[in-house]
Amino acid sequence: MVSVGAADGRIAILDSHTGYRLHSLALPKVRERSGNATGALFSRDGKRFFTTEYQGSIYVYELTGGKLEGTWQSPVPTRDLLAITLSPQGDQLAVAGISASEANRMGGFVAVLDSTSGETLYVIDDFEHAVNQLSFSPDGSLLLLAGTDNPPRLIDASTGRPLLELRHHCPPPSEPYRSSFFETAFLGSRSVAVACSGGVAQVCDASQGDCRVLFDLRLLTVTGVAAHPNGRHVAFLENNRSVTLWDAQTAEPRLSRRLP
Repeated sequence: MVSVGAADGRIAILDSHTGYRLHSLALPKVRERSGNATGALFSRDGKRFFTTEYQGSIYVYELTGGKLEGTWQSPVPTRDLLAITLSPQGDQLAVAGISASEANRMGGFVAVLDSTSGETLYVIDDFEHAVNQLSFSPDGSLLLLAGTDNPPRLIDASTGRPLLELRHHCPPPSEPYRSSFFETAFLGSRSVAVACSGGVAQVCDASQGDCRVLFDLRLLTVTGVAAHPNGRHVAFLENNRSVTLWDAQTAEPRLSRRLP
């Protein structure tokens, strides 16, 4: 199955082989700016569907009949909910975004919930800026966090205990009031691909945080990162509408295509 969302909060669940519409879902509109989907994913068994809206609501649908099963709320007062991801085991649901709390207004936060009950497992809300990148390691032991001007950080996925900050080579913004944006992806359980708006991409050791491989992107800004399941190749989507597949161990380009 595949989901397709619209700006007005309507979501279609399609058969990935035929394109046939299986379900039509609509996010409730309960306050200003709500009703707009900001993220979506399926449960590991394909029986449930999670979607989020700006101000912190998490909607859980069961896909047998397409009915709304429950509505959960981010445990942190939320200005923008920007990211959602599910652990490989399917038991943890992580969300992140921009806080609206008095203690950390406009700062970033991450909250991890039990994916069955919606119970809050832990919250980290000490980020100075927005968090909009979340990914679990393939074995589910690590959670990778990054975002606007927030260097990538690894935490223990079960407890939220901070482990290390990746020592990236991304330069600071070249102009005042500009931000650094990070794109990240796990390469296996012990390596992380990191790219940033300064045109730098690298592979870091997830156990030590050190940079091991640097890629020559010719100063192009990276807007997306994808890791191959074999852990040996990484693809970078660049702002000139090109996609390049690289060897993650030697930093040699393997394939490059320009988007139509």
